[in-house]
Amino acid sequence: MPAKPASRRTHSPLLSLGRSLIGQLLEADGLASWEWEPRTDRLRLTPARAYLGRAAGEELDTTFQHLLRFVHSRDRSRVRDWLAALARGEPRGELRCRALHRSGRMHHYLLTADLCTGRRRLRRLLGTLQDVTDRVATKRRMLRRQAVLLQLARDVQSPLTGADQALQQLAGTARKAIAADRVTVWLLQPDADNRLYCAARSGRHAADDEPGHIDWPPNYAAALSANRLLVANDCTADPRVADLRRGYLEPLGIRALLDVAILRDGTLAGVICFEQLAPRQWALDEQQFAVSVADLLAVVRERVGRQAAEQALARSEALLEDLINNAPSAVYVKDLEGRYLLVNRWFEQITQLDRDWLLGRSDDQLPSPELAAVLRSHDADILASRSPLEVVERLPLPGGERTMLSVKFPLFDGSGDLYGTATISGDITDYERTLVQLRESEARFRALAEASFEAMMIHGDGRIIEVNSNLLRMFGYSREQLLGANPFSLVIPEDRERVERLSLQGNTLHYEANGLRADGSNFPIEVKSRATDLNGMSVRVVTARDLTDQRNAERALRASEERYRAFIAASAEAIWRADVEPPMPITLGLEEQQEWLYRNTRISECNQSMARMYGFEFSDDAIGLAMDDLYGERYFRRIASRFIRLGYHVTETETPYRNRRGEFVWLSSSFFGTVENGHLCRIWGVQRDVTERRRHIAELEHQATHDPLTGLYNRKWLTAAVDSRISDDPDVGFALLFIDLDHFKEINDALGHHIGDLLLAQIGPRLRPLLGEARLARLGGDEFAVLLPDADAREAETLARSLVEAIRQPFEIAGLRLEAGASIGAALFPEHGQDSNTLMRCADIAMYLAKRDRLGWALYRPELDEHSPRRLALITDLGPAMRDNQLYLMFQPKIDLHSGHLTGFEALLRWRHPVHGSVPPEQFIPLAEMGEVIRPLTLWVIEQALMQLQEWYRQGMATCVAVNISPRNLLDEDYPEQLERLLRHYRVPADALQLEITEGALIADPERALAVIQRIHALGVRLAIDDFGTGYSSLSYLQRLPLDTLKIDMSFVRQMLLSHADAMIVHSTIGLAHNLGLRVVAEGVEDAATLEMLREIGCDEAQGYHIARPLPAAQATMRLREAHTPLGA
Repeated sequence: MPAKPASRRTHSPLLSLGRSLIGQLLEADGLASWEWEPRTDRLRLTPARAYLGRAAGEELDTTFQHLLRFVHSRDRSRVRDWLAALARGEPRGELRCRALHRSGRMHHYLLTADLCTGRRRLRRLLGTLQDVTDRVATKRRMLRRQAVLLQLARDVQSPLTGADQALQQLAGTARKAIAADRVTVWLLQPDADNRLYCAARSGRHAADDEPGHIDWPPNYAAALSANRLLVANDCTADPRVADLRRGYLEPLGIRALLDVAILRDGTLAGVICFEQLAPRQWALDEQQFAVSVADLLAVVRERVGRQAAEQALARSEALLEDLINNAPSAVYVKDLEGRYLLVNRWFEQITQLDRDWLLGRSDDQLPSPELAAVLRSHDADILASRSPLEVVERLPLPGGERTMLSVKFPLFDGSGDLYGTATISGDITDYERTLVQLRESEARFRALAEASFEAMMIHGDGRIIEVNSNLLRMFGYSREQLLGANPFSLVIPEDRERVERLSLQGNTLHYEANGLRADGSNFPIEVKSRATDLNGMSVRVVTARDLTDQRNAERALRASEERYRAFIAASAEAIWRADVEPPMPITLGLEEQQEWLYRNTRISECNQSMARMYGFEFSDDAIGLAMDDLYGERYFRRIASRFIRLGYHVTETETPYRNRRGEFVWLSSSFFGTVENGHLCRIWGVQRDVTERRRHIAELEHQATHDPLTGLYNRKWLTAAVDSRISDDPDVGFALLFIDLDHFKEINDALGHHIGDLLLAQIGPRLRPLLGEARLARLGGDEFAVLLPDADAREAETLARSLVEAIRQPFEIAGLRLEAGASIGAALFPEHGQDSNTLMRCADIAMYLAKRDRLGWALYRPELDEHSPRRLALITDLGPAMRDNQLYLMFQPKIDLHSGHLTGFEALLRWRHPVHGSVPPEQFIPLAEMGEVIRPLTLWVIEQALMQLQEWYRQGMATCVAVNISPRNLLDEDYPEQLERLLRHYRVPADALQLEITEGALIADPERALAVIQRIHALGVRLAIDDFGTGYSSLSYLQRLPLDTLKIDMSFVRQMLLSHADAMIVHSTIGLAHNLGLRVVAEGVEDAATLEMLREIGCDEAQGYHIARPLPAAQATMRLREAHTPLGA
């Protein structure tokens, strides 16, 4: 016979539904069900998400062996034994164990099991799993509080503890035991029947504001007399404490009370108040604890009077004995040798050991060695640590093993000496009564688990039975207002008849209505309702969801879509969407994805700007086009490759593109892909034509690196080119030539700047045929430079001589025949310098040598540079000096000669070199001016001065600071913009900064310098001509400059008392400046006589050593604070 086909187990949808419903019911009870097949070790746990560290799914299919990994290591063997017995078909009761919860903590679990057999052998096991951690925690709290009471009782009866100390200690310990915000003890005054005084306080008290005495409020006293215990979970609504609100509760912010009368011989002797600053539900065990504390307080009260001391002690001992003997926990005390000093009645009952027999004996003398081993297992640890210990113990007792939660702690006498250990053990084996109580309390909420809820209620027989807090918040009612009310009163009158009719039509309902809040406002709600049975009553479980946000979101979405479409249509940028159909799996290789997109991507939406960009008249003309119809295969594949490699997101990438009209344009494109379920479904594109912007950028880049007059490269380009050549080819030498035209100033002065500019413009065309691979740059004025690659000294000399000879040839300009001539200096890399600044300095020195000695050209020679090692070191160190804070500013005060008041400071740069010490500015400033470092150096000085000005202005001290700038700064067209940026950054008034320029700054290129000066003046910065009388500027330049101040050079000021000629120069200069509307500052005032003479001839301001030496910033700040005192007096 053919073999029968193997049968397969199938689960009907009804069975799956049943399991789901059972899982929901179990989860509502805090239970999980498990089903285990011992033969295959297959385990199904329902629901799985709340147990043993699992967080996903309604069911979990696994094995018990796998799940044992989550069980506490000390409990695994017991679990294995229990399972083994079940697998053998031996009925077993409950098992308690600890296992890892999803929170990462160990929880306590209770397991039960039923055997299911089939065909006379065990098929599977069914059981439940329940998290009982909260109940264990409750038991622990009760044990801890019993331990607290035990310790308090011992402290109270200690003769070494005073009455006041005992009261305060008891109040503090009791407050901590139930985590109350405050505890206050009020006792009746002996001489007043109705007057209470505060005997102890603990917690959040403000002693200065709280009363020390109060009168018994009548209603409050009556409530305590009637019941002794007054529990007010919310004082604002409790009439029993109404006469306490205004004078006590409200000023102190107390919202909840747990008050217990302190009785003395059956009459009120006081009250202990557990007070909370927020509403609180006081638990039953907390109330019992409070009563016990009040009883202890009564004992303490007895000790207040000396005549009742013995009686109070006796009551405390009796109370202690009652507490110990009546406590529903095992209590026992041992001495240091382990001998029993005390055992209570409950311990006697569970161990079946006679108390009288046990006292004085140790654990070694117990009949059961196993019980003795458990009872003494932690004694040594407690004695060694001298601190409490909480453990779970399993006691092998005559009635079977019981699990005990034990609190063990050391005992100290009044002197602080350790004399034994105490243990309080609670039986956490028997949970039946607790489980019944919990099931009864949870039965009301079982129906709620069948519905997904936000706001929820249960109603039946036309009244509301239960509501949750979400519903109360949604409708604005209190629980008391809704319980027992008509459930249909929560919808507007227009909807009530329809809703009532619907509630009678089916088991499960889903509809929308308009809810009615307590304040009369209405709002849209979604209602789900299900009929069920609750304790024999037919009820409906109703959930309601506020649809206000959803409706608003829908309206906002419609408005957003309208705005989106309007924006797309009106945008000047090309915006389109292309669908990938079919969607592309993103797991394909790069080339496969390129091919997929090329063949399966088509335009599905675009705006008119996109149509115009690609040469279509209407946007609809582009719909349905493939990518190669727009871009061509080569361009599309290049863009697609970048798009794929960057995760389907490309932003602002610029690429060249030839459009359908044959025009070559640059497009800036952003592409965003939408990936759903591992497939690329669509692509959004935003593009704009950036051809004009790129053309403009190219023009700006050309302007930044070229001289506008000659079209040659400028100094910026030359510096970058030299640095780039050094970094790119450090092993290949090159030459740098500096060219300075001879007699150019005479041509400018005689024939005008126009002719001079035409001459400069002819230098490039004349020299270019001689240069080959060399590059010519104009540095400024009549200075040029040549970068000669791959050259040595011989090649540099050959080119220099040919350039000199070429420039000597006459120039034909505007019908004039002009002769100029040139001097050339050359420096070689790497012989003469390792960076651009050094090479340019060496070439400059060689050029001046050639000009001075009329050599035509000269090669830099170190032996002719007297200080070259030190100078090279200094100019090399100048850059790091700015970064390493080696440079600093000193501030020399200036005064008004008529009032003697401080008018401002001149900022003077100083250098504290780490090797050379203090370097005078006259040594390093000329070196800086020979290279490019003078530009950042000047900006550094200005920034430091502005930073100090900002600090002075912040302190409310307005003043002015003058800074010297280099002539090279006046030839830098970017300098005004840099200065404006610094002023804007430090938010200092522009007129608080004064820039001092020398007459020599105007010689090289007067017109160019004047243009820069005009732009600086337009910023509001004040300008001064420095060292007047030592330069070569003409009065015409002086008149054209937008100056505010003229500074007379100190060489005239110092000699004016000795030289009549110098005195006349100073006097004339002052008159000249005043006629031009300028203020005059005299430098170098070193004695009182000079100061007085300057005052007499009308000089406005002065500075010098007689007035004040240059000061550090801190001293300058102090001088500025004393500015009301005349400095020159």
